[in-house]
Parts: sequence; C-alpha cells; structure tokens
Amino acid sequence: MSRRTLAALVLGLAVAASVAFFALSGRRPDAAAIMTVRPDDVTIGSPDAPIVVVAYYAFTCTACADFHRTTLPALKQRWIDTGRVLFVYRDLPRGARDLAVSTLSRCAAGLQKDRYVVWLDLLFARQAEWLRTPEPLSTLFNLARETDFVGFDRFQLCQGNPATEAAILDSVARAERAGVRAVPAIFVQGRRVAPADLERALAVVSG
Repeated sequence: MSRRTLAALVLGLAVAASVAFFALSGRRPDAAAIMTVRPDDVTIGSPDAPIVVVAYYAFTCTACADFHRTTLPALKQRWIDTGRVLFVYRDLPRGARDLAVSTLSRCAAGLQKDRYVVWLDLLFARQAEWLRTPEPLSTLFNLARETDFVGFDRFQLCQGNPATEAAILDSVARAERAGVRAVPAIFVQGRRVAPADLERALAVVSG
C-alpha cells in the first residue's frame, strides 16, 4: 500500500470515527477550540479585529467555492478590510484528492500566507476546470505555471510532501475533535452559521 493511499485511508477512517462519536454522544462543537487562532492558520484582516470568523473548507467542495466567489468579496469589503473581522481559513480535506491538493498548496505557498490566499482564489475560481479532470495535479501545474505561483522543481517536491501532509492530517484531527465534520463550516464568535446567514450574524454580534 502506498503512503498516499495509506494517508487517504487514515483520513477516511478518522472522519467516519468522528461522525459516529459525535452522532452517538450528541456533543456540540467545541467553540473554544475552534475559535483559537493558531500560528499556522491562514488569515485575512486585522488580528486585532473585534469579531473572528473561522471557515472550514475543502478544495473540491462546490458550496465552498460558491461562497468564496459570490459571498466573500462583499464581506471582505464591508467587514474585513474595514478592520471589523478577522477571517480564518482552515482546509478540511474530505478525501484523497482534497488531501493531495491541500498538501500541494500549503507546501508550495510555504510560510507566505498571502500567496496561499491568492492561490485559493484561483483554485476556487477555476474549480470546475481542474475538478473534472482525471489528473487534477497536471491541471494545477499548468495553473501554477501560468500564474508564477511555483516552479516545476518546487511543484514536484510538494506533491505528497510528507511533512505538509502530516501537518494537514493533524489539523483534520483537531477539527474532528472539536466537532467539525463537514464543509463549508463557518463559525462567528463560536457559533456556527449557514453561509447565507453570515452577513446577518455579523450584524447581530457587532451590535
């Protein structure tokens, strides 16, 4: 069994176990764990913003892409760019393809979180293009080359990068322990809200 297959299997088993545990226990999401901003989180907005929004997403999630393309731009203009909201991205891969894209993206961006956000914009904008291909990484390489996101050597190094993959799987485990099991999952000050209700929730908490 290859390492990538094993990682995908571990990911799938962890998700299934988490779903079963929370379904049987009736536990609610752990708001404190979810809202704690970690050094490896990708964020946009002022770290001193009075409101924190945490969004879990997956690259292959069409609802996540729709939110990112249609809702987030206006929200960014009204709430994030004005210093009222810190927006936290957390990828929560749902399977082998998501894990591969997450690993590649995190590794290629390195510690440059601004580059990761630009890449995230691109992948969601062109999700339909790479998602339907049998070899999505080849399509992603073409996108990376077009945008100068990363060179060939770095792209090759980042495919299935063990250290990055392990960090993502650890992040998945934290999310599951906190009770986050599906994407998109958006939390405002610890309370989960539907993507369509985010603007309304922000208005309420801002007073």
